[in-house]
Amino acid sequence: MSRQFVKLVSLSTMFLVLMLTVAFLPQTITGQTENLLLNGNFEEGFSAWNGDEQLQVATGWNPFWVIEGLDIPENSSGNRPEFMASNAPQSPFSRAYEGQQSQLWHTKFSTAFAGIYQRVPIAPATTIRLSAWSYAWSSEGNDPTISQGGAWVRQRVGIDPTGGTDPNSPNIAWSMPTQYLDSWGQISVETQAQTDHVTVFLAAYPNFHLPQNDIYFDNAELRLVSFGLATPASGSNDGTGFGEAAATVDPSLVSLVLESETVPGQQGLTLHAEDLSHTVSVTNVSLQENSLIPILVLGLVLSLALLGTLWITGRRDTSQ
Repeated sequence: MSRQFVKLVSLSTMFLVLMLTVAFLPQTITGQTENLLLNGNFEEGFSAWNGDEQLQVATGWNPFWVIEGLDIPENSSGNRPEFMASNAPQSPFSRAYEGQQSQLWHTKFSTAFAGIYQRVPIAPATTIRLSAWSYAWSSEGNDPTISQGGAWVRQRVGIDPTGGTDPNSPNIAWSMPTQYLDSWGQISVETQAQTDHVTVFLAAYPNFHLPQNDIYFDNAELRLVSFGLATPASGSNDGTGFGEAAATVDPSLVSLVLESETVPGQQGLTLHAEDLSHTVSVTNVSLQENSLIPILVLGLVLSLALLGTLWITGRRDTSQ
């Protein structure tokens, strides 16, 4: 066997390994994917969290609050906010970015680092983006249509890629603090899941103890940005919004189907994953740059060319 033949075999092997490595890198998704959050529009009902009527939280969500050790010079202690639907009878003012209601929490003559969170099952190595719309009324006065002498409210959203529920965890990827006083604004952040669950947080942290510190959130969305070849996450969001899911789903019951669609100018895909408890769909998706289909086609063509070269070289060596 000639040195040239051995060299070609080595090169072809290295090439195939390289192509397979690139092909199985996480794929970037473009297009609209399904919202992975339960009740992200806050239109599916509210209930008293742990039976506490002052903690009326949207179905699928949990409240949190931090009221000690606050970074507020005048007073590092706050009070627990009251949570409610924005159109509840006790609400100071009914507001919603879209639909009939949003999640509201407020403090009077006080403040807190507070908000709501939700744990979501996800495949590890999946990149997700969280977005939500927020509105704040922070005021020394009582006119709910305008903020007078408002605080620096510090609205933000965050994702804990490890699935933890501690709002002070250093693992949380937070958006930059922002402020939307007397208007709605969208806030977003993106990160990659490290385990089979992530936790999303919608939060605010007014820096003054004012008579009115009211925070509204609406239209929260958690969507896929890219996915890797990882084991699908089992389980589901807790339908009550309180605690862990009551049961998990056997991964063997999960189905994954890829169907081709014709999309002008690109390869369109419909990704449909379902189990006994919920369905996640990704529609009109194109896989960009490191797309699996073009890479595998190119790899097949070049591999056939290399194999043809090897066959011709082998025949020459045999005839010599």
